[in-house]
Amino acid sequence: MADPQRWWQQLQQEPGITLRLSQPVETISRSAERWHALDSRGEAIASASALVLANQAQAATLAGMPPLATGRLRLNRIQVAIGTASGNEPAGRPTILGGSSYRLEDPGRHCVVGPLQPGRDTLLDHCISLPGLTINDPAYRWHLSEPSERLLLRDNLPMIGAAPDSDAIMAACDRYQRNDRLPLPRQVSLHLLTGLGGRGLLWSVLGAEMIAAALNEEPPVVEPDLEDAVDPARFLKRSLRRGVVARPATQADGTKLLSS
Repeated sequence: MADPQRWWQQLQQEPGITLRLSQPVETISRSAERWHALDSRGEAIASASALVLANQAQAATLAGMPPLATGRLRLNRIQVAIGTASGNEPAGRPTILGGSSYRLEDPGRHCVVGPLQPGRDTLLDHCISLPGLTINDPAYRWHLSEPSERLLLRDNLPMIGAAPDSDAIMAACDRYQRNDRLPLPRQVSLHLLTGLGGRGLLWSVLGAEMIAAALNEEPPVVEPDLEDAVDPARFLKRSLRRGVVARPATQADGTKLLSS
């Protein structure tokens, strides 16, 4: 099992790799064949030839995708219970993660159980059946994490792949409605990896492989049906097939209005 902290430490030793934390991205832009992540003052945080947006609902916003392109977004609040072995934990051992339908544990390591319903203060409030070997061990201390959120899309599948060029699609929507076999325009070297829901451990690894293969022009790593099922352009394709997408109107001030 991979240790995330050790993996990041190794990755940071690679040439050209920089890890920047706690720097919110307000907008993105593309110039000179590079993507730029900008802060609230419009100053560049980082730039690269390719950009992968993996920041939940904001990924679609930064990619310029209208509601028709995303479907209804849901944020599911979760917590987890964390058991920490104090004093006798072997050095270098990774954290064990558990989910709602499974739990992995091993004495001497951290143990994480969840997800749990937020809004309750103690483990007893959640009626958790904690592993007897660890809950009765005085070396373990249990606490609830801070509430967090995970993003679920309308079809409960993630968005993995090249971001659609919504402006180009809307501008020529009549053409794509007449022929749904035409490939939709994509934004150059801009990819999405979001909406992982409760399957983040699975989709994050598979999605990273899919995007890496696409960026390096390698053969696809999954079957075409699965690639289509998680395509970031799938909701736009469905709307075009139903004929509910209309060419954007333009107001006197130049603002585009999308209708459906």
